Amino acid sequence: MVTVAQVTQASDAEMICLTYELFLERVQDAINNKDEFKQHTQRAREVLKVLVNNLDFDVPISSNVFQIYVYVQKMLLKYDTLPDAYKLIRHLQETFEMVNKQQPHRQQVMQNTQQIYAGATYSGSSLNEFVTGGQNRGFKA
Repeated sequence: MVTVAQVTQASDAEMICLTYELFLERVQDAINNKDEFKQHTQRAREVLKVLVNNLDFDVPISSNVFQIYVYVQKMLLKYDTLPDAYKLIRHLQETFEMVNKQQPHRQQVMQNTQQIYAGATYSGSSLNEFVTGGQNRGFKA
């Protein structure tokens, strides 16, 4: 599950990894719930559209990644090919995780955000997020 804290404090490579995570969650939901296959794959296609829209075609490898996304989108049409789509995107996610670790200076994509701490507390097994600092929600006037 992707949390607000992960998104607000993510670098560009981490943001792509989080988007991949959202896609993988939707595909896993489709695999686990065959009766709701179309609903979950529709959500996965929406996430895939976000990934496509964020490709920078000035970078030569982007056209290859685009072709992978097109192929994965076709795989989402059949229930039997969902595990393969999952594996393919998971491999891309692992690649971006390696790229993220090799970046010397990681800068947050979102600027002017609050510091958020997440963790389990006495409320049981749920994850709670705590915000520190002022009332700044990321908007500058």
